[in-house]
Amino acid sequence: MVRISIAFLFIPLVVFPLSSAYCGGLDSPKPIITYHKVNPAKYFVNVKGGKGAFWLVLGQAYNNQWCLFEIPEDNVSRGYTGGSWVANIKDLRYIFLRPINTKHCVVSGNFNGWYLDSSSGRDMNIVIFFKPQAYYCLGLLISVVSIVVYPVFNLYQFMRHVRRKKR
Repeated sequence: MVRISIAFLFIPLVVFPLSSAYCGGLDSPKPIITYHKVNPAKYFVNVKGGKGAFWLVLGQAYNNQWCLFEIPEDNVSRGYTGGSWVANIKDLRYIFLRPINTKHCVVSGNFNGWYLDSSSGRDMNIVIFFKPQAYYCLGLLISVVSIVVYPVFNLYQFMRHVRRKKR
């Protein structure tokens, strides 16, 4: 009796280049993908040397709120790739940025997949971001400001009342 064990290997980011037959007979080199998990809601991805179309797959449960944002090369060092584990004030920018216009769909029944076409052959810097995280950061910011401002305002009102009473 032969025992076979099957283990699921969780790969957070996978690239599936399309076959040459699908791309119209052109042999397109596979892109070189490097990625960095900034936090559970944000991944930085660098795509080098890819010509042609490919699928970029994120091994997270599918949600249509995952978005791709392309970052210009000169902005890579400006905080797009950094961030804290829970919340970063710089993540508020993703509320206003327009995501890459590409097809986002379910891959393998559960994962997020984006169809990317790098026909120009240029390198791409991409941030994969879970957009509700930006709204969480906004809510956290409003809460902190409220918690700080309300007591200060009440102290100011109290001090004003005490000064008026002394007169």
